[in-house]
Amino acid sequence: MDIEKLLIELENIIEKMEDKDITLNYSLELLEQGVKLTKQCFSALNSYKGKLIILKESLDGLDE
Repeated sequence: MDIEKLLIELENIIEKMEDKDITLNYSLELLEQGVKLTKQCFSALNSYKGKLIILKESLDGLDE
């Protein structure tokens, strides 16, 4: 799943958790989903970071 979709899902979870009538049990389920999505976001960002480093290094080699 791409990071944009993950962020939309996280936003939806946050909106649901802001409901004052939410049960504790449902709140915990949403929190668990949010943690999983957050881990996926960090993983995607780390992947992008690795790709950017490789691209930068290949551009740095053009100066030589």
